[in-house]
Amino acid sequence: MPRKRPLPAAISGETVVGTPRGPLIVGGLDSTETSVEGVFLLDPKSGHAQQVGSLTGPLHDAAAAILGDQMLVFGGGTETSTDEVQALAMSKGSIATGSTAQPVGRLPTVRSDLSAVTIGSTAYVLGGYDGNEPLASVLATADGSRFTEVTKLPAPGRYLAVATLAGRIYAFGGETAGGTASNAIQEVDPKAGTARIVGRLPTGIYHASAIVLGHAIYVLGGEANGKPTDQVLRFEPGSKGVVTAGHLPQATAGGAA
Repeated sequence: MPRKRPLPAAISGETVVGTPRGPLIVGGLDSTETSVEGVFLLDPKSGHAQQVGSLTGPLHDAAAAILGDQMLVFGGGTETSTDEVQALAMSKGSIATGSTAQPVGRLPTVRSDLSAVTIGSTAYVLGGYDGNEPLASVLATADGSRFTEVTKLPAPGRYLAVATLAGRIYAFGGETAGGTASNAIQEVDPKAGTARIVGRLPTGIYHASAIVLGHAIYVLGGEANGKPTDQVLRFEPGSKGVVTAGHLPQATAGGAA
């Protein structure tokens, strides 16, 4: 696997959304473990990252999703978690340079370490932490200001790796209320309003990322057995299990893809 040019500065706890012009890198923690407010557009060919916008304030461990003509950013926190939902307007597949996010709503409760995905005209928020325990509720919104509960995860967790495939949401691993790494693979069917465990990872993992290629979901990196891993796992819904698909150039936890 080829190495890419490094980012201009070290970052972790960020969230990433894909756009036709390249990935948008939203918030995160810098090398001094300080939350940042910048939104950067990464050129996947050159590796150059340009700041194109800012959040309402410094933030890490949030979740973001593109919904219609805006990018919504849910929750996150600095020293404490927030329930704020903020939006950045999008045009021609990305946000305009110099944009500043605007508050558009509130989650039902404060929520950091969460995940968000979009299916059609609805964004879904799942997992996360309210300052006391991991959250089980899966929320749906069409505008970032009004939320309904779709279902509850059977294995609540924070730092889930989440992706969508064929109209369903899949969540991998996560940190449990006891602080251990879960090996659960959970499937959420938004239309049916159900959630169930459909498989198990070879080992518990959290702080990983998940992406879809073809008919499979790949789980990248994460923290397993108390340390970052370079593993790439492949999961195909309906298959017999999870297989090792490769390795990252270096062990990585707390990144985004």
